[in-house]
Amino acid sequence: MYVPKRAVNDAEPWTSFGSDRLSYEKWIPEVCGICCLKMVGDTFGVTNSVTLFEITAMAIANGTFVVGLDGAVAGAYHRPLAELFESFGFACEVVRVLDTPRLLDVLREGSYVILSIDMSKLVPGKVSGHLVLVYGHDDESDEFLLHDCSSVIQPDGRAVRLNRTTLESFSNRKGLIVAPLGSTA
Repeated sequence: MYVPKRAVNDAEPWTSFGSDRLSYEKWIPEVCGICCLKMVGDTFGVTNSVTLFEITAMAIANGTFVVGLDGAVAGAYHRPLAELFESFGFACEVVRVLDTPRLLDVLREGSYVILSIDMSKLVPGKVSGHLVLVYGHDDESDEFLLHDCSSVIQPDGRAVRLNRTTLESFSNRKGLIVAPLGSTA
């Protein structure tokens, strides 16, 4: 299940986001982790009736987002995001060292990885992190399969295929492991 931040050709994207225009404009740059949660949740039928903004509001309430005194959003914490996944019934583990062998093991076990990537290695001058959903590995081609809700890696962020070297070149080697319902991460 693919959930982009912005639907192509959507004249009023805040409507599908589930908010007013001002809330959409404030939060849409920040919701890559929320999109990852919704992709996994929609796959298992637990977030299909919840909007991205409703999940964002839950994330604001549980401390996922770092908000400065001026109201500007300065990032997100992985632990509260993991707790948000858990509130939807998923097992979730925050991983501080997520190298390629561990990533492969996790995917082969049937879990998903919310991988932190370094935006500065993809977009010159952009200093921030970004989260993508790694959902599989094609052993024949040795390519990782992922969804990038922001379409930063390629113009269509759906079903991105990356070889090991490319993925490692911009991975922060940390993230979250999300296990399907009834499993343990």
